[in-house]
Amino acid sequence: MGLGVSAEEYHWDLQDRIQKAQRIAQHNVREAQERQETYYNRRARPRTFQPGDQVLVSIPTTSSKQLAMWQGPFSVIRQVGPVDYKVRKLGHRQEQQVYHVNRLKEWRTPQGWMAQEKASEGVLGPLCPGLGRAVPKEAVHLSNELNNCQRQELLAIVEEFHEVFQESPGRMVSIQHEIRMPIAKPDGSLRLCIDFRKLNALTTFDAFPMPYVSHLIERIGEVQYISTLNLAKG
Repeated sequence: MGLGVSAEEYHWDLQDRIQKAQRIAQHNVREAQERQETYYNRRARPRTFQPGDQVLVSIPTTSSKQLAMWQGPFSVIRQVGPVDYKVRKLGHRQEQQVYHVNRLKEWRTPQGWMAQEKASEGVLGPLCPGLGRAVPKEAVHLSNELNNCQRQELLAIVEEFHEVFQESPGRMVSIQHEIRMPIAKPDGSLRLCIDFRKLNALTTFDAFPMPYVSHLIERIGEVQYISTLNLAKG
């Protein structure tokens, strides 16, 4: 071969190096698989099913073989291996098929709930027994700095607005408030969340495509002031 090595010696040497590389690759693959198995099984929990249990099966859809969806429920026939189960699928082309436990999920029968509105005793209802009474005049704490005339005026106000001066909180129905939630911006300041959908629904935007830059320069070349404020979006 021109290198002092015969073809036969080169062949056996190359074959020996390939076998060594193969053993090294297999060793690295086993180590990688063990690491992945340890990481995957860190939160894994053993799951077992008994014959007759109802399960959902992850089966590829008819439209795409790469898209799987939970279908069922189906019945478990028996366990055929440490992690394999034979499942009966009525109405399918293969009524009995073996699946890995990772493709099975326990089926729980949904329970129905009925909502019933409870009859209320008022706008807010009594908070607890004893509350809701009007504050008597004797229980009102008056400042010593008030004169007799001011005391009489204050007691008259308390008696006139006895629905406000009571032990339980009331409810105001004549005024409505719009709650706006602030959001922290990256610079630390706050920004109010305002819904502009109604305004955007009424705003008409110019959908005409932007002309050439040279034409724009010719149009604004004679003006005295140039503004970059977009009055449509702010």
